[in-house]
Amino acid sequence: MVESGIGISVLPALALPLPQGSHLTVKRLTPVMERQLMLACRKNRSLSTAAQALWEIVREEGENLTAARVEDPLYQR
Repeated sequence: MVESGIGISVLPALALPLPQGSHLTVKRLTPVMERQLMLACRKNRSLSTAAQALWEIVREEGENLTAARVEDPLYQR
């Protein structure tokens, strides 16, 4: 809808970069808003091997995204 010219949107930095060919521009909000993402699972229950692997991938990617954010000028305060 935004790209069609109908309104504006607030989106998380995880949604960036915009797809190639996008007609949108991104402006950082001031003051910077932060959030924490969490992983959750059931208490007293073991994860399957596949779920454990996914858990680890998500955790690692979270660390990678945090590191990338520190290095990207778009995220600088």
